[in-house]
Amino acid sequence: MCGIAGVFGQTAKKPEAMTESLERTLYVLRHRGPDATGIYLSPNSKAGLASCRLSIRDLSPNGNMPMGNSDNKIWIVHNGEIYNANELRSTLQSAGYRFKSNSDTEVILAGYEYWGPGVVNRLRGMFAFAIYDEGIHDNDGKLILARDKFGIKPLYYTINNEALCFSSEIKGIFELNDSSNRVRPESFLNFLAFGSVSCPWTIYETVQQIEPATYSVVRLNDRVTMETVSYWQFPNKLNRIVGNRKNVISAVREKVEEAVKLNCISDAPIGSFLSGGIDSSIVSSVMQKNLSIPINTCSLKFDDKKYSEDKYSKELANKIGSKHHEYIVSGKEVVDKIEDILYYLDQPSIDGVNSYFVSKVAKDTGLTVSLSGLGGDELFGGYANVFRDIPILLSMLGVFSKIPYGMPLVRNIIWKYFNPNRWGKFLDSIKGEINFSSLYLARRGLFSKEQVGNILSYDINEKAGYDFKKYIRKPRNIDFDNVKNNQDAFLVCSIADLLNFTCNQLLRDTDVMSMAHSLEVRVPLLDDQLVEYVLTLPCHYKHAFIKKKKLLIDSFPDLLPDKIKNRVVKKGFVMPMDSWMRNELYEFVETMIMEADRYIFNKKSLNELWSNFIAGNVHWSRIWAVVVVSYYVNKKFVTF
Repeated sequence: MCGIAGVFGQTAKKPEAMTESLERTLYVLRHRGPDATGIYLSPNSKAGLASCRLSIRDLSPNGNMPMGNSDNKIWIVHNGEIYNANELRSTLQSAGYRFKSNSDTEVILAGYEYWGPGVVNRLRGMFAFAIYDEGIHDNDGKLILARDKFGIKPLYYTINNEALCFSSEIKGIFELNDSSNRVRPESFLNFLAFGSVSCPWTIYETVQQIEPATYSVVRLNDRVTMETVSYWQFPNKLNRIVGNRKNVISAVREKVEEAVKLNCISDAPIGSFLSGGIDSSIVSSVMQKNLSIPINTCSLKFDDKKYSEDKYSKELANKIGSKHHEYIVSGKEVVDKIEDILYYLDQPSIDGVNSYFVSKVAKDTGLTVSLSGLGGDELFGGYANVFRDIPILLSMLGVFSKIPYGMPLVRNIIWKYFNPNRWGKFLDSIKGEINFSSLYLARRGLFSKEQVGNILSYDINEKAGYDFKKYIRKPRNIDFDNVKNNQDAFLVCSIADLLNFTCNQLLRDTDVMSMAHSLEVRVPLLDDQLVEYVLTLPCHYKHAFIKKKKLLIDSFPDLLPDKIKNRVVKKGFVMPMDSWMRNELYEFVETMIMEADRYIFNKKSLNELWSNFIAGNVHWSRIWAVVVVSYYVNKKFVTF
């Protein structure tokens, strides 16, 4: 795990100036890799690469980066972990390659030298890397930027005619060149719609992301050009012939166990997050089976018993015999750390506070690597608001839409008998065409289109436009809005969440919050072979209407205590933010609301939103979204 950065192109900087800008970038990225730093400048000064390293595989200096091949014609910087590196190493050794290290970075480097950019198709793991090639494959110097299939590791860039700059974090980009931190007006609409900014965009006008499952080839002729290749697609059909349920359960267990085992490869101390839920309990249990000494498990607890799930995490820890570490997070500590958290977020998000503190626990325990159960909900149907509600609503509303006055009747019933503050997103979604995209916005979104229009100022609305659906990432090979039955709807729900909620919020926030503590977090339930298999299973294998994630639970009956296995309600990895925002965080929150920029927000609507929160009619996440934006503007992290 590392921080990487670089420049490629016709820069006006002399080598000394380029080195200085790369050194400044490494300084702001130092939390990502405190163990070693390095800089490479090409002989023609057209390329510069930098890395700050968190040593995990091959702790010796042989694993340091930037790393060159035998004749120093190809150089790489890499952030991530390649879990099948040993297998690829054997293949390359058979082809005559001689390795200088045991690092997975050198495996990518050798693989590129042997297979070219197609090496990405062979990598199993999480990665973001940059390779500078002086011309070994086509006699034309170029830069290769690549990102893993699900966007576990980040990679940001800015490009103009003269040069491309890249970095693991947005703040690194601003140290590399004179890019403006001018905001994209559309990003406010995007953020308020989902609580995060959708890939490939960022909140900034000049900064974008390399998309997951792609690599880009950057060349320098008269100007810098960039060609992007998609190297993987989500499966778009269900496997209707998968054998009986017993065989499916056996296959799921085998693939989960293999994924966790691969994720346990490390030369540095490794443990796991343990919330007491199904996913983290299974990952921790399988992990303990693979290691000969008790693992360290880490969890949070709170004074508010409504949110603490320590009885479940303790139950699992006792069963597997792990060394369990709990940390009580108080509202006062959140107040003390909130500005650090918002700084490390790198761009606005309504999530991340929980990941910041559990990562702190892991690091304080002495861990360098921690496994997480992230991904289980998306694969096995853990979110009722998505996997249960959307298929039901598609079927129900499809019927009502064919009945004369059916949809007005539905709207009137909701308006009359339900709280419009809580059902506003749904009401807004059924005013137009009923399809998956509109219902996904209603169930996964933060604010509705109409609500965002009310909160944002007239100027921002005019500049941003009103197209919410453009911010729902969709695979090229699947038409989300042509779902014909509940089986297909379940598959589309999984893919939609992996592409959007998981990538844009959960994975991104987990990366920046864990890296704030120099901790690597791995997500074995997003192993690509496991994902591809589970996605294609018909939904009745994965999900029961009452019992969520039934397939995953049934695959590990011996590893889960009854107290966890038979849980009906799982809160998720949440914190008592609502309570803190009414007490310890109140002054900070109120200040951000009152000082919210009038150029961005409609103050009248914002005050109404605040009053509704105080009255208990608005979820805390909506207020927090405004607070985060206001903070970024007030601190001048963004300009107009």
